[in-house]
Amino acid sequence: MKLNGKLEDTGLLNLLMIIKMQLKTGFLELARGNEDNAILYFEDGEIVNATYGTVEGVEAVYILINWNTGSYQFTDHLIPSKLKITSGSKGVYKEGMRRYFVFSILNKINIKPGGKNEGSDLNN
Repeated sequence: MKLNGKLEDTGLLNLLMIIKMQLKTGFLELARGNEDNAILYFEDGEIVNATYGTVEGVEAVYILINWNTGSYQFTDHLIPSKLKITSGSKGVYKEGMRRYFVFSILNKINIKPGGKNEGSDLNN
């Protein structure tokens, strides 16, 4: 199965689940615009590393889970020489989803980090 397309159509979490279910080994390239790029590495469906700018490992995954636009392409059979994520995909995805939902809720009630919380009762 060829894995490339737009995140708007597939969704990153769905794509990660497909890679896990198919026990794929390789890397997933993500791009938003000309300069916003990331790579997630997999071995037998398990995420073993991720890079986004200077961020690596699970923290990069947690950032990337929030991406809902951009393009992707999966390349089979190439993995990194060093493993950064050893805890397994299940725990990484679970924490990533928790962070995604918290961020979504805070966004809906207009809570801004370090700023005034417009439109919510949290200021009173």
